[in-house]
Amino acid sequence: MTVLVDSAIWPWRGENWAHLVSDKTYEELHEFAETLGLRRMSFQGDHYDINSQLRETAIQNGAQPVDGRELVARLKSAGLRLPPSQRPGRWEELDAKRPKVFDEVINEIETDWDLVHTQMYKRSTELALVLECSGGIKLEDANKFPEIETRITNHNCRLELLTSVFD
Repeated sequence: MTVLVDSAIWPWRGENWAHLVSDKTYEELHEFAETLGLRRMSFQGDHYDINSQLRETAIQNGAQPVDGRELVARLKSAGLRLPPSQRPGRWEELDAKRPKVFDEVINEIETDWDLVHTQMYKRSTELALVLECSGGIKLEDANKFPEIETRITNHNCRLELLTSVFD
């Protein structure tokens, strides 16, 4: 396990926040973040921001607590640190029509479509479609769509679809 977390010293919205990183691969980091229930959209290009309570859970699940300097040094040593100019920035909600790139995945989703709330977002070179349904969402084979990253969270009630492929 090479997932690292620094101290929760960064104040924002009335809480203190920490950084969760991997000094091995982004894939490892995403898998670990998913076990914590983090939205894939909360990935900041080379880290996830987590509050102090979630930091404790991350440590209980195997994340190694380190100080901020060691975290950055190990991230740089692994070649995974992005300069601020290359980080993806904020997500902006879009009112645009859903791009065709998501159509095949949508056709494979099992849910009560009358209860689904859909939002679309864009940041930098990424596009995300978020579907939420209190009745649950099921997608049998997410690996069937290699150009789309999928993550189901919130007790199978939220599905995030992310892509860098635009049509």
